[in-house]
Parts: sequence; structure tokens; C-alpha cells
Amino acid sequence: SNTDVAFNWIKSYESKFRVTVTNESSLWAQVAVQGPASAKILSAIGLSIDGKRPFDFYQSSWESAPVIVACTGYTGEWGAEIFISPAKVVAFW
Repeated sequence: SNTDVAFNWIKSYESKFRVTVTNESSLWAQVAVQGPASAKILSAIGLSIDGKRPFDFYQSSWESAPVIVACTGYTGEWGAEIFISPAKVVAFW
């Protein structure tokens, strides 16, 4: 719901960091897996967060679909947010 606000804020830093920022929000869906069993659940489907620290992220795949695994900790619980194609998110869930 805050995509435009967040994107515009990030984009406002383009010239400072000499980068080009593009909004790819429509290309990704997100599933958050949080709590004490999150590492075990993710490991069972081939996505490990063992050894990761808050704000670590990495690229991987799930059933041939590219995914980004991010450990932002925004809920206050240990876990990860999985970013995956909207076409694959229901099957992933």
C-alpha cells in the first residue's frame, strides 16, 4: 500500500548515489515466514537462513523460479521474507 511513497523516497536519492532506481514491485510477491520454526520450515523447501544475520539477503530459486530471501526482521521475530514471482506465489505458499 506504500509502494509509491517508498519508491519516491528511494528515488529521491538517485543522484546522491549515482544510481538508477526502477520500480519492479509488480514483478514480485512476498511471503513472510516468521517465528521459532521459520528456519526449519524454510530449510525443508531448500531455502536456508542458517548463519544469516538481520538484514542479510540472498538470491536463490524455488521450483525453477528465482527468489530473493531477505532476513529483515521487520516483525521482530526471526525469519525471512521470500520474494517470488506473482505467478508462483500461490504454489509457493
